[in-house]
Parts: sequence; structure tokens; C-alpha cells
Amino acid sequence: MALWGKNDNITVANDGTVTLDYDTKEVIGTGTTFGNSTVGSAKTGDVIRFGFRDATAGVGTYFGDAVIVGIASTTSLTIGSTIGLSGVAIADTSFTVAELPKSSVLDVSYSDDADYNHAIHSFNTIFTGGATDDTGIGVSVVATSIAEITFGGVDTNTQLLNDGNTIPIVSIGTANFHAEQGSAIGFSTVFVSHVPGLAVGNELLLNSVNNSTDQTIIINSIGSTSIGLASTLPEAITADEILTFRGDFLQLQSVVSAGIDTGDSLTFQRLTGGYDKFVYGVSGAGATQAQETKFAVSHGGWVGILTYHDNHGNLRVKSETLVAMSGIETGNRPTFPGQK
Repeated sequence: MALWGKNDNITVANDGTVTLDYDTKEVIGTGTTFGNSTVGSAKTGDVIRFGFRDATAGVGTYFGDAVIVGIASTTSLTIGSTIGLSGVAIADTSFTVAELPKSSVLDVSYSDDADYNHAIHSFNTIFTGGATDDTGIGVSVVATSIAEITFGGVDTNTQLLNDGNTIPIVSIGTANFHAEQGSAIGFSTVFVSHVPGLAVGNELLLNSVNNSTDQTIIINSIGSTSIGLASTLPEAITADEILTFRGDFLQLQSVVSAGIDTGDSLTFQRLTGGYDKFVYGVSGAGATQAQETKFAVSHGGWVGILTYHDNHGNLRVKSETLVAMSGIETGNRPTFPGQK
């Protein structure tokens, strides 16, 4: 029995379903072809992978790996150990079969048992600030002291907790709004409704979207539907054009579902922790494509990929080449995340 092979594509997704008896280690298949000599049939020594995983989002409906040690029929096989499984009941579950190194199944760092692996990513509060203006429901701009929150560690890897939901921050100190009507060249007024936190002395950035002029104009007055500028516009602004303002506010990826009042507490959180480790079959082409990504690997072959979020919310990726080899046959689910 070989310790590994080149095929990460023996039995593919949707080739039947399986149910596991944890006590007897027997796997009963429905619509399966275990042991057949035909292409796509599992054999003794292969690794069966129970369920599917979304390669970019971590653990999905996935239960782990096990080595096949015996095949009784086309619908019955036995696995050698459940150490690589999550322990969750496996019934009528999709599966795949591959020739990855058998040693990885007995390595608890690759196990899908949460006691050893796959710690859950979680949002942790890193700073609590205060709103300096009202933000209505359906608005994606929040007013706060930028100096205060950035000193507290808030950055674009941080999210705002609102109405029980975390909303990613896309920019700090700038915000985009649509012009409600046009302004001709030479005008000193732009037409925008309430921008939370906008103040006299803040700036309109004219190199935002449609304008080519790299220029800022100071704001010298703020009305209910218009904003006065300290100098005239060098280019026309069209209705619905995106205008970028600089001031004490931040832009969210989506709108708030609960209104924010002046003085309300703002809770900023960051996704940290987590631990996810999985073995992928990586072709030579996949290894080449991955060089431009966080999933860069030194070789094609069987590669263990570890991902987690550090205390700054950054995704960290480490790779471990279990077997460096060419000719890996890929095509199974999931696809190596570094492969395009």
C-alpha cells in the first residue's frame, strides 16, 4: 500500500452519499462504486474526505478525513480511525476520495476535531468611542473623532458593531456621498444632504471619481441640502456624481440598521483568532499561480495550508509541503485557494 499517490480527483463531488457508524467504523454508501475497477472508484489505502469545505471561508459542512482500510462491497467500506474526524454525526453526506499522504490523517494538527484544530474565528472589541453626530438608518457614514479611534487601534480591518451586526469599515477620515444635483464650473456650492460629522474647515476632494483635477476645496458653510465652498469649482459636477469629503467620520461597507445619536457609544470589533489547517493537492500550474497571492507555496504536490487571523485582523497563511511532486491530478472540491 503506497503512502500517497498523485490523484486528488478519484471520487468527485456528487458521486453518491455516505453514512458513518463511529463505533464500527463502517461507511455505508448510497449510489457509490467502492472497490470497482472503474475510474472514480475508491480503493483500499485511499483517503475519504467527508463533506465539503469552502476553501476561502474556513470550515463549512465538512467532517474530516479517514484512511480506507477495507472494502466489503460497492456500498460498504471500513476506515482505520476516526481521529481525523470532527465527531459530528455523518449521515447521507457527500464525500470525495483522494490519494493524499495517509500520515496527515493521523496528525492531530490536521484533524477536524475542534479539540485539536479549527478554532473558531471571533469578533473581539478593541475600542469603544463616541458618535459626534447623528447617523440615520440607511446611512453608511458615522461621525466620530478620527484621532481618538485611530489612537485606539481602529483601522480598516476593524468593524463597527451596530444593531447586533458587525459592519466592515472601508475608509477612515473620508466618506462618499452622491451629489443630488449638478454644479457648473465656477459654482461655489455642491448639493448634498446631511453628511454626519461634516464641519466648516473640512475638505471636498475633487479627484474623487469623475473629476481629473487633483485639488481640495475648503468647506465654509453647511446647509440642510447644500454645502458652500471657499473657492469655485474648476470642473462641473454632475447629478449623482460621487463626492468625497475629508473630516471626522468613517465610511462603512454597508448602511446601519439602527440609527446612531450624537453621544452614543460606538463599539469597534476585529475578527481575530481561528485556526484552520487543510491538505490540498497543488498542481505545478496552481503553485505558479499562487505566487501572486497570500497562498504562495514553494512546490506543487501535497501541501498543508494553515490560516488564522492575527491580533490586527490580518489573514495569515503558512504552508507546509508534505510531499513535493509533479503531476498532481486536481479537480476535487475544494480547489486550492491560491489557484485561479
